[in-house]
Amino acid sequence: MNVRETRVATLIAHLLILVSTFYLIPYPLQLIPTSVLHGLFLYMALTSLSGNEMFERLLLLITEQLSPPVESELKARDAKGRALTLPDGDIPLKVVND
Repeated sequence: MNVRETRVATLIAHLLILVSTFYLIPYPLQLIPTSVLHGLFLYMALTSLSGNEMFERLLLLITEQLSPPVESELKARDAKGRALTLPDGDIPLKVVND
């Protein structure tokens, strides 16, 4: 069976996007106040910054360095990590024993 690449579907999809951009979107947007749109875009920008690695690295330049972790915190982290990995390591043993 031969597969032919057709670009007709892609062309139609892009034409529909073009039509919706120029004919459908501007009219409802005129009914919404500009301050509401600015607030929406500002909210979207601020909420997307939390997962942005570049923003987090830039934030490190202006924030104070934290004190190094206390030894008890390190032990707690190691114990928690071991608790999570021990059950995973036990699974192959159960499969072999069955």
